[in-house]
Amino acid sequence: MNNYEIMVLYLPELKGETLKKEQKKLKTQIESLGGSIVSESDLGLKNLAYEMNKQTQANFFVVVVELDPKKVEDLTLWLKREEKTVLRSLITKVNSKDTETEKKS
Repeated sequence: MNNYEIMVLYLPELKGETLKKEQKKLKTQIESLGGSIVSESDLGLKNLAYEMNKQTQANFFVVVVELDPKKVEDLTLWLKREEKTVLRSLITKVNSKDTETEKKS
């Protein structure tokens, strides 16, 4: 199992409980793929550097997970199918040392 950082940009129209529900759906999907959540951070609504799909803002959500490398593609496909709520997503492999430092701070 490797550690991955997943950044998801949700549509700015999502607020409060609706946004929390979508974030929970992501975490449930990760767990259903056999992954475990190391840490998570809701960075809130931020302005984008450039317009994406006619949007100038997005809700940023970052999750560090431990996941089997073979399941990353499944998660990527799932995120692409969530086009009604997810503006953009990025999955990056991180070193376990970086994750341990994050846990300590």
